[in-house]
Amino acid sequence: MKKIFIIAVILLISPFYTSASLDHNVSGWAWSENIGWISLNCTNFSCENSNYGVNINEDGTFSGYGWSENVGWIDFAPAGPYPGLPDYSARLDDVFVSGWIRALSYGGGWDGWIKTNGTNYGISVNPSSGDISGYAWSDFLIGWVSTSGTGYGAQTSFSFNSPPEGVDVVDMSVE
Repeated sequence: MKKIFIIAVILLISPFYTSASLDHNVSGWAWSENIGWISLNCTNFSCENSNYGVNINEDGTFSGYGWSENVGWIDFAPAGPYPGLPDYSARLDDVFVSGWIRALSYGGGWDGWIKTNGTNYGISVNPSSGDISGYAWSDFLIGWVSTSGTGYGAQTSFSFNSPPEGVDVVDMSVE
């Protein structure tokens, strides 16, 4: 009965939270011991009823939504005010992720905020492979969120700004 209720809620609210398309460039899973799996793209399940996903935009900002069966939608571009520094939502700076994401089912003393980096933790992206690794942290319900581990992980197809390979240079100088 609980699963039927959860599926019904997803079907009812998904049009309001799902502007994502199938071509989001972040996919895979994250894991929290407290809330379980966090899906970063609907291709992990089925995109037929809920077309969601996380994207890294050209300017490095994140957009879109992840999904956790235990806490619901997780917004990767929440509006502030933010609970502390940095004062912005998630973004990619070079190869490091900084900023905040937020579980939207917050309440009951929990504000839903998840910080993507801190003094002894953080998330990074390998520009060669697109593998996302590291940890995020939430003070209350979620705790640690791991983006990679044995048998799971998050990836991106985000194109890092790098020089083209194998370009032939033609000398056009006039003698």
